[in-house]
Amino acid sequence: MRGPYGFLTWTEEDGGPLVLIGAGSGVAPLISIVRYAVDRGSTMPMTLLCSSRDRPRILFRHAIEELVQRAPWLSVVHTFTRSPEDGYARYHRRIDAPMIDEVARSLLDASLVDGNLAGMLFLVAGSSAMVGATREAIAALGVSEASVSSENHA
Repeated sequence: MRGPYGFLTWTEEDGGPLVLIGAGSGVAPLISIVRYAVDRGSTMPMTLLCSSRDRPRILFRHAIEELVQRAPWLSVVHTFTRSPEDGYARYHRRIDAPMIDEVARSLLDASLVDGNLAGMLFLVAGSSAMVGATREAIAALGVSEASVSSENHA
């Protein structure tokens, strides 16, 4: 047996709140982080922003739904890029700066954290193009590179 692979990690000492942004197979390391937090009894506020083509292509959908039931500090937001009529998703476009801003500010409001996005951690995983565009969008919101970690998936 080999593994684990990748380097996108989080522990309580890293702080938060966390905005986890994943597309496609990039959701896998983010789900591992949420599972870790649940197993450790963490109460760190987190939002998982998942981008999928449509509902049938949401990776780990049932696991995500189960984690939301177990972790009141976790919120999940879906965006679909190819299913504009499906109300399961809040958004129906690719991840962009306005979406990230809205999701992050909702997390700040829900966690009663007073401050700005600079006090949050952003973890991003997905294709190289998605990760690059998302990192640029986060930077455009005034978040420092030190608050962003990412991992590229094929």
